[in-house]
Amino acid sequence: MQLISVFLVLLLLSSCASQNQIKYVNVPVRCNAKMPLKPLKSKNVNDFDYAKETLIYLRECESTLKQCLGVKE
Repeated sequence: MQLISVFLVLLLLSSCASQNQIKYVNVPVRCNAKMPLKPLKSKNVNDFDYAKETLIYLRECESTLKQCLGVKE
């Protein structure tokens, strides 16, 4: 009985040891880019100009991110 138990344990352990598992993991990389300054809403600026400045800011942020990722425009 003891011999059968040892044989079963060895059989289970040998089947686990024969499988090679490779798992690829993405590693984050730091980007040293400077983010542009976000436009501030003031009382002197109308909504159209503020929206225009915000869209310019978002375009600059997108361009900075693409440079970090190495994506060509």
